[in-house]
Amino acid sequence: MERPPQTPSRRRFLRTTGIALGGGGTMLGATAGAADAAASGTMSQARQAGFSALAETMAGLRTAGDPGAAGRRLKEWYLAADAAGRAEIDTALDAVLGLPGDFSALGARDRLALLAEQLTGPQESRITTAIGIAVAGLSDARTGLGNVAMSGRLYARTIRALPAQSAGRQETDSPSGAGVAPCPIPKG
Repeated sequence: MERPPQTPSRRRFLRTTGIALGGGGTMLGATAGAADAAASGTMSQARQAGFSALAETMAGLRTAGDPGAAGRRLKEWYLAADAAGRAEIDTALDAVLGLPGDFSALGARDRLALLAEQLTGPQESRITTAIGIAVAGLSDARTGLGNVAMSGRLYARTIRALPAQSAGRQETDSPSGAGVAPCPIPKG
């Protein structure tokens, strides 16, 4: 039985490209499925879980905000965004999902330490954008994403400073007094 000629389609192009570059259809199926989900305005569950973990972490750092509300706002923004906006959100969240280990399974302190380590690497700008999106989602303003870049940079600086602050506290707050420099007593 002869097949009818195939018409070109985006999915077929992605499948062919994925097989050629990725060496198999399994990897491509995930890519095509994610592309179809983004085109329809829905975010993948993995990205939602990564964002939830990031929003929880940022809420703890800010000591304000509701991570559940942040997740709902992100879904609204994602649905309202054009293809370029969705791609930008996806890229930022994929950088968080690409961090070593399972970001969602880590505790808040470990997430912050991991973020601090990665905020000086090649994914710095993407992770900073994801942080900005989480902070925007946690804010009470309903105006949209606002200035994600500025929020992201501010919180990224704070996160990078956290390991140094905790190391400094351990030296000065030691119960035995070891590692604490004596205070000079003025002569007088």
